Amino acid sequence: MPSAARSTGRPRASSGTRAGLVSLAFALAVLTLRADSLLIEAEAFADRGGWVLDTQFCDTMGSPYLLAHGLGTPVADAVTTVTLPRAGVWRLWVRTRDWTPDAAGDKPGRFQIALNGASLSTFFGIAPAAWGWADGGAVDLASTSLEIRLRDLTGFDGRCDALFLTTDTAAAPPPDGGTALAQWRAQMRGETAAPETTAAFDLVVVGGGFGGCGAALAAARSGLRVALVQDRPV
Repeated sequence: MPSAARSTGRPRASSGTRAGLVSLAFALAVLTLRADSLLIEAEAFADRGGWVLDTQFCDTMGSPYLLAHGLGTPVADAVTTVTLPRAGVWRLWVRTRDWTPDAAGDKPGRFQIALNGASLSTFFGIAPAAWGWADGGAVDLASTSLEIRLRDLTGFDGRCDALFLTTDTAAAPPPDGGTALAQWRAQMRGETAAPETTAAFDLVVVGGGFGGCGAALAAARSGLRVALVQDRPV
């Protein structure tokens, strides 16, 4: 009599099951690849052109920003150049606001962004009503060297706080404000909550107004080691 086949007691995976497991492993490997991203602060532009630095509202909106204050005449472009980790398709988000949300018609704070000389079709400064991220869409960047221009269209106080570029074109925009935005910004900059250095001072003056600057200067001239703490660049 023919001998019976012996069973190992372990079920054998079918070819379909094995193919499915391979596909799942590949998908998980792809998901572990991190998207490249880059935060460009408007106040850090190499050449601000005719845009001016506004530091009055750091405590309410989280950062200094650039303002196109041209009294009705469009100001010169603000320009900077950054190096991307790689060329390809990137999604652009711009932190801005419409400072006349109740006004009808063309918005006075309109501006455009030009990447390597080509102006995007999207207008900025027309939304949202409060500080937030406006979608600049997906852009195909052929070079890792990227020139960015803020192009004012009106001279009536267009506002730009930051630009965020990411290769994850399906990602949600960054946080709009508050603690969540501050934490996200610190993460993008590689900053931590703990101070990098500590030091001892004879006098700490908090606030860089006329009184604070005068007190700090007088104490320093008297031989004290003084720290002047200010919450915005001046």
